[in-house]
Amino acid sequence: MILVSWWLNSHSRIYLKSSGAERIFFAKLSAIGVEGMKDTVRRIFYRVGNLPISRLVARKYQGKILFLMYHRVIQDSDFINHTEPTEPLSELSISVSRFDEQISYISKSCQPISIDQLPSLLSDTNSLSNIPVVVTFDDGYKDNLVYALPILKKHKVPAVIYITTCFPEGDCSIWWFELWENYQEYVLNWEEIKELDKEELITIGAHTHTHPNLRNLNESTVIKEMITSKELLEKNLGHSVEHFAYPYGTPYEAGQREYGIAKNVVSRQQ
Repeated sequence: MILVSWWLNSHSRIYLKSSGAERIFFAKLSAIGVEGMKDTVRRIFYRVGNLPISRLVARKYQGKILFLMYHRVIQDSDFINHTEPTEPLSELSISVSRFDEQISYISKSCQPISIDQLPSLLSDTNSLSNIPVVVTFDDGYKDNLVYALPILKKHKVPAVIYITTCFPEGDCSIWWFELWENYQEYVLNWEEIKELDKEELITIGAHTHTHPNLRNLNESTVIKEMITSKELLEKNLGHSVEHFAYPYGTPYEAGQREYGIAKNVVSRQQ
């Protein structure tokens, strides 16, 4: 299983594996266009060590993979001047046209890879001609299927969607949508998740059951959150689920204890 921790307030994610942790740089790109993306990728490209000087000076600390984190992709009409979305959870949304621009750029100027390709590439990223990029979505929103998937297929870019399983189960409230009516219409149901799972470019991962701040929970509850999410996905999809993402994932919500629990859960499930 691949474990990905979101570090929203820094410039890296942590990819956990049995031998330790590799630093992977990422960018949150919900509000920038192609030119902004080019500049971001250029800066990250230097930071991750694909330039000779960087490789010599910072080999020990350089990142290897660029992760792009998305949540929602909404219609252009729901944006005001393409910068201020009027839909719920606006700070985690991107317009369809801007998402299309970004994915188009990734497909032409980077090396988009699936999350399943990540382990082997971590050992030999120098063999790639362009910077490797993993596209991710958190939580499991319906617009990932309706708007994001056609664009990903158009540009042949793979993505992983991490599902908070209480949403399709319908046994929890989505607290960040509570101010809006009919908020459940925003999330994927099991049939839609199954539809996404059948897509060659899409990988489904676990994202806990109720999307809690894991650091505020006792160890047994954290274990239950992780196992429940994984088992519900496997039960409904009919195959093993090999990837997990921590909710929030800043140092305030996911630390060494959470990393250790996740690794133990993986060992216990294998």
